[in-house]
Amino acid sequence: MPKEKKNKVRYHARPISYETVDTENLVYRIHERCSLSPSDVIATLEELKYEVAQCLKEGKKVHIDGLGYLQNTNLTPPNCPTLR
Repeated sequence: MPKEKKNKVRYHARPISYETVDTENLVYRIHERCSLSPSDVIATLEELKYEVAQCLKEGKKVHIDGLGYLQNTNLTPPNCPTLR
Protein backbone atom coordinates (compact mmCIF):
# COMPACT_ATOMS: atom_id res chain seq x y z
CA MET A 1 0.00 0.00 0.00
CA PRO A 2 1.45 3.44 -0.89
CA LYS A 3 2.58 5.55 2.07
CA GLU A 4 0.26 8.48 1.35
CA LYS A 5 -2.79 6.21 1.59
CA LYS A 6 -1.56 4.44 4.72
CA ASN A 7 -1.50 7.62 6.84
CA LYS A 8 -4.68 9.13 5.38
CA VAL A 9 -7.24 10.19 7.99
CA ARG A 10 -10.58 8.46 7.50
CA TYR A 11 -13.89 9.73 8.78
CA HIS A 12 -16.88 7.54 9.56
CA ALA A 13 -20.43 8.78 9.95
CA ARG A 14 -22.01 7.82 13.25
CA PRO A 15 -25.65 8.36 14.18
CA ILE A 16 -26.28 10.53 17.23
CA SER A 17 -29.45 9.97 19.22
CA TYR A 18 -31.15 13.13 20.40
CA GLU A 19 -34.53 11.80 21.47
CA THR A 20 -36.59 8.68 21.91
CA VAL A 21 -39.69 8.16 19.80
CA ASP A 22 -42.26 6.27 21.85
CA THR A 23 -44.97 3.89 20.67
CA GLU A 24 -47.70 6.52 20.73
CA ASN A 25 -45.66 8.79 18.48
CA LEU A 26 -44.91 5.91 16.10
CA VAL A 27 -48.60 5.00 15.98
CA TYR A 28 -49.57 8.46 14.80
CA ARG A 29 -46.67 8.70 12.37
CA ILE A 30 -47.72 5.38 10.78
CA HIS A 31 -51.40 6.38 10.83
CA GLU A 32 -50.59 9.59 8.92
CA ARG A 33 -48.79 7.65 6.17
CA CYS A 34 -51.40 4.97 5.44
CA SER A 35 -55.08 4.13 5.66
CA LEU A 36 -54.85 2.33 9.03
CA SER A 37 -56.58 3.89 12.02
CA PRO A 38 -54.49 4.47 15.15
CA SER A 39 -56.23 1.51 16.83
CA ASP A 40 -55.38 -0.71 13.83
CA VAL A 41 -51.73 0.32 14.10
CA ILE A 42 -51.72 -0.37 17.85
CA ALA A 43 -53.28 -3.81 17.31
CA THR A 44 -50.72 -4.63 14.62
CA LEU A 45 -47.79 -3.53 16.78
CA GLU A 46 -49.12 -5.53 19.74
CA GLU A 47 -49.37 -8.68 17.62
CA LEU A 48 -45.94 -8.08 16.12
CA LYS A 49 -44.50 -7.70 19.62
CA TYR A 50 -46.19 -10.92 20.75
CA GLU A 51 -45.08 -12.94 17.71
CA VAL A 52 -41.49 -11.68 17.83
CA ALA A 53 -41.30 -12.55 21.54
CA GLN A 54 -42.70 -16.04 20.87
CA CYS A 55 -40.19 -16.70 18.10
CA LEU A 56 -37.31 -15.51 20.27
CA LYS A 57 -38.51 -17.74 23.14
CA GLU A 58 -38.41 -20.66 20.69
CA GLY A 59 -34.77 -19.83 19.95
CA LYS A 60 -35.47 -18.52 16.46
CA LYS A 61 -33.90 -15.51 14.78
CA VAL A 62 -36.41 -12.97 13.44
CA HIS A 63 -35.76 -10.98 10.27
CA ILE A 64 -37.95 -7.95 9.55
CA ASP A 65 -37.31 -6.65 6.03
CA GLY A 66 -35.84 -3.17 6.07
CA LEU A 67 -35.36 -3.23 9.84
CA GLY A 68 -32.92 -6.02 10.59
CA TYR A 69 -32.46 -9.21 12.57
CA LEU A 70 -33.48 -9.86 16.17
CA GLN A 71 -32.11 -12.74 18.19
CA ASN A 72 -31.35 -13.74 21.75
CA THR A 73 -27.72 -14.18 22.67
CA ASN A 74 -27.19 -15.59 26.12
CA LEU A 75 -23.53 -15.72 27.07
CA THR A 76 -22.19 -17.21 30.28
CA PRO A 77 -18.86 -16.07 31.68
CA PRO A 78 -16.26 -18.90 31.64
CA ASN A 79 -16.01 -19.18 35.44
CA CYS A 80 -19.69 -18.71 36.23
CA PRO A 81 -21.02 -21.27 38.75
CA THR A 82 -24.04 -23.23 37.55
CA LEU A 83 -27.38 -22.57 39.20
CA ARG A 84 -29.05 -25.45 40.98
